[in-house]
Amino acid sequence: IFSIIELLEMDSADVVLSILQVVNQITSDNTAVLESLCYIGALPIIGQLANRTQPPAVRTEVCHFLKNLLVKCQPQTTASDKFNLLDMFVLANGMKALVHLLSLPSGVAGMSAEQHVFDQCRICLQTAIDAIHQILTQKLRVAQKDLCVLLVVNYVGEPLSQATALFLKDPKTPPAFTDKVLQVWGFLTASTARGQSADVRYRLSTEAVLHRLFECIELLSPKDKVQLLHCILHLAQCPDQGNISKAGCIRELIKVLDWVLGVRPSSDPILLEIEDVVLLSLYHLTKVNSCKVNLRQAADAGIVPHLKRLVERGGTPVTRAIPMLYEMI
Repeated sequence: IFSIIELLEMDSADVVLSILQVVNQITSDNTAVLESLCYIGALPIIGQLANRTQPPAVRTEVCHFLKNLLVKCQPQTTASDKFNLLDMFVLANGMKALVHLLSLPSGVAGMSAEQHVFDQCRICLQTAIDAIHQILTQKLRVAQKDLCVLLVVNYVGEPLSQATALFLKDPKTPPAFTDKVLQVWGFLTASTARGQSADVRYRLSTEAVLHRLFECIELLSPKDKVQLLHCILHLAQCPDQGNISKAGCIRELIKVLDWVLGVRPSSDPILLEIEDVVLLSLYHLTKVNSCKVNLRQAADAGIVPHLKRLVERGGTPVTRAIPMLYEMI
């Protein structure tokens, strides 16, 4: 087994590919060998092979290895005194490896180029998201919040937002996988929006990430829009909102209100929830932090008619709509 580790560290991509193929054949039905490889230090070496600079065939074999690992590590309902293999994977810089696996090859730009590469990298993106979801939902030694921070500090935002948009545009993506992706976004934004440093929050709210998230919101069903809008709400509640303002979030949120107004019946509970979440996000972006610039942006984007309509509707939104209207008069 030690010789396998040495061969995986060779510079020859052909040798590494052949060894990975052999490893995957053996470990697919032999848990003991898989555990032995993990215990003697294979995880960080295989994790490095997930880098987007590696040949596609090598990254694909890394995915097969990860799938074997995920199958062997079923969720536990109680804590164990023994390290789970996923615990070992996390400690072996596994979260960084998953971010690498999520990343499309460098130099890819433009929608058509992204779609072409997506078809080639689909297994890498899907495996990475499956692994991230299982790690965040499984009871491990590292707390979920800390795992989310590990992902964010390794810049998961941009590759994950890119992958999310590509999967949502693909009609072959099953609803269950869409739910999984949205749950991951929920974990990330809830865990890092508050109580973390400004640098951590910044990495999850760059203009590129926010632009793609709003692109994804347009592609989702009303029920799923709510989940992703809650993620935007988490980010809107951050004390430092410079990125969100620059990314045009206020304008995009008001576009969502415009969309709701054009849908019938407008009294649908899901649509009402969408309005409430959007209004709360706008309230935090304008009134809570007393940001005159954001208030002006909201007024210019056409929020006033929506605020008047929400006041007439009554209920909880009134407590947020009236103060915002007062500031704009």
